[in-house]
Amino acid sequence: VVARYVSSSEIACVTPAHEVGVVVLAISGNGLDFQDVAEFAFWPEAVVLEMRPSFGGVSGGTVVTLKGANFPETADEVACVFGSHPAAVVALVSTAEVQCTSPSAAAGTAKLSLTFNGAVAKAGTDLTYKYVAGVLLGKLSPASGPTEGGTLVTVTGLNIPDSTDLRCRFGAADVAARW
Repeated sequence: VVARYVSSSEIACVTPAHEVGVVVLAISGNGLDFQDVAEFAFWPEAVVLEMRPSFGGVSGGTVVTLKGANFPETADEVACVFGSHPAAVVALVSTAEVQCTSPSAAAGTAKLSLTFNGAVAKAGTDLTYKYVAGVLLGKLSPASGPTEGGTLVTVTGLNIPDSTDLRCRFGAADVAARW
């Protein structure tokens, strides 16, 4: 692999394709004599299979959970970018889950990308995130029902997003808003 000279204290190399595993990275100034530097780990390609929720407010602050496979625990840098806006907070929860806190942005859509050490994770699902203006809720009808449940409650308002993630919370009980 050809290295690029950056300065007297830095060079840059692009990794070749390699199977999963750990190798020794060595450098040479003359192409013949190599000096071991450190170990380098090759991991399988990360893939995002699920994103929840797929929308949030324009003010940001929504915790978006990305689930998938092969998220590397050894990544030095994990980043989520919503369009051109980097996430405020990113947490690598496990090799199958990352949580990103959405930054503020104008109403509209943004493609979300997840990177590990600069390598973009493959999208196995649609990673379009929708920024919505503030939801204004007006009224509900009816305002009461029997304890055994089953009452259809209609909530009206403005800017309610059309999403399969819609939920209603009655006290501590969450229910799907679509059925």
